Amino acid sequence: MEKKILISVIIPTYNNGKFLDKCIESILSQTYCEFELLIINDGSTDNTIDILKYYGQKDKRIKLFNIENNGVSSARNLGISKAKGEYICFIDSDDWVEKDYLSQFVSKIQNSKTLIIQEIFQNRNSKKYNNIKFDIKKDLEVLMLEYHFMSLGYPFAKLYHTETIKKNNIKFNHSVSYGEDQMFFFEYITYVDSIYMLNYRGYHYNYNSTSLSTKIHPFVSFYTYHVSLINLIKYINNFCKSDKVLNNVYKTDWDIIEAGIDHGFILSKKESTFSGLKLLSKSLNKNYYKYSNSVNRKIIYILLK
Repeated sequence: MEKKILISVIIPTYNNGKFLDKCIESILSQTYCEFELLIINDGSTDNTIDILKYYGQKDKRIKLFNIENNGVSSARNLGISKAKGEYICFIDSDDWVEKDYLSQFVSKIQNSKTLIIQEIFQNRNSKKYNNIKFDIKKDLEVLMLEYHFMSLGYPFAKLYHTETIKKNNIKFNHSVSYGEDQMFFFEYITYVDSIYMLNYRGYHYNYNSTSLSTKIHPFVSFYTYHVSLINLIKYINNFCKSDKVLNNVYKTDWDIIEAGIDHGFILSKKESTFSGLKLLSKSLNKNYYKYSNSVNRKIIYILLK
């Protein structure tokens, strides 16, 4: 008999009227019915409100919250504060899930110290999961090298334990707008013992350049995030025993640095650019040079220093 555990599904949305119907319908069609659906409208100006009113009247499990536009982190944090379920599942409003998405999660629940992660569609870097449970400390090298652990920071396709989040005051950092989900993930896993890699792919990721999670924000926000991220992954470095693992850690960090530059986080004003580069330089240590496998990145490191 399937466990009757209430799941809080949290959806932040901003001007996603084009995709919202499909997202909500996919949740209401779940074979597992013990859930509440919390939708946070982050100041949308399109037809999102009309869509939400319709669904709010259609299903009593839906709870709507309309707030002023303050970003995806604030929206998700509000959802967390209102969640009554034993577990929390995040879904982006431009994505959709298979009918057995929640039931697959529930069937594998073991204890509050195990984070369950599903595969997602359109994740080209992921290795096929095989219903394997990993001890975070003992199996870190396998997670890092074979399952691209550092790139699993997205909030969706995971089942979080609500009490663990609330008890430890884990929140999405609303002061940054690039990598806040990865920061949340890294902080959360410091309070769990294991990760269960579920051999099931039920989350359909849809890249949408206008969504909350892809909005581009100012330069300083990015580097505030970058410095914070380095602090958050220190515990991972302490567990690393081989150069291969360390190389993976710093390679991922370099990806973040370059993505920030590519996305225009450097402002046009000369003094702002200089201040930002100075801040970035301080956040880089010699390991970024040592474990870089790219000549270009070594040159960037030297120039920044």
